[in-house]
Amino acid sequence: MRALPGIGGLAALPFAAVLLAAAPAAGQGDRECATGPGAAFGVTAYQCANCGVEQRVGTPTAFQFFAEPVILAVEDGSPLRPGDIVEAVDGKPITTRAGAHAFTYPARSRSTVTVRRDGARRDLVVRVTDSCRVPPTSPTPPTAAVPPTAPTPAVPPTAPTPAVAPTPPTPPTPPTESGQGRFGFALGCLPSCTHTRASDGTRYYRHDGPPPVVGVREGGPADRAGMRVGDRVTHVDGLSIVTEAGGLRFLRAARGREMRLTVDREGRTVELELTAP
Repeated sequence: MRALPGIGGLAALPFAAVLLAAAPAAGQGDRECATGPGAAFGVTAYQCANCGVEQRVGTPTAFQFFAEPVILAVEDGSPLRPGDIVEAVDGKPITTRAGAHAFTYPARSRSTVTVRRDGARRDLVVRVTDSCRVPPTSPTPPTAAVPPTAPTPAVPPTAPTPAVAPTPPTPPTPPTESGQGRFGFALGCLPSCTHTRASDGTRYYRHDGPPPVVGVREGGPADRAGMRVGDRVTHVDGLSIVTEAGGLRFLRAARGREMRLTVDREGRTVELELTAP
């Protein structure tokens, strides 16, 4: 259950782990500041075979999934289920920086989480829970009556303070790009793929089967070449992508300006020529 991120990604420390989303402290009935991947969607535990975290002073903790996480436990009422494999959030592949951010810090009150369940892909509309609730404050006890004080002598009025021009509002921060790389597409992996090392020491993704296209950026090179979501990449420059030679060719082509791919589209072989700007 691993996945290939969109071309490009976040440098982080990969590890295999079973992780818990944030949960309430012992004895608390309500969650307070429940944050972490999936917590806003009711995920209380998940497993990632290859993931990482980046922490910088003054910025939110950034998570990166180099493989698609598997949900282990959820809160009651969540449409997600244990065993679901998370592929994307709001169309952003989970193995991209934008997808991991949307899984951790969703910007919408309702998000679409794409999962694989029992071998089939499902789009689930999930309500985002309150990620941080401030507990109510206790009422302030009444204070004792204070006897009236003697009136203060009148003070002559001061000169009015000149009006200060209002500060213009700060423009909103532009949304994060989907991060699907210079060729404008992202691959998932079905049945599985592994981030591994080639015989020459190069790190690349080895696929156990033709990987499916899970995202195509509108107007990008892949879109202009006719690539479609659901296409399965079989060859790169004539080399099978499931071989080490093909995996390395894909890695190197992704860093260049031209890429020639062969895809399987519903049983038909289609040749695609991609040119990066």
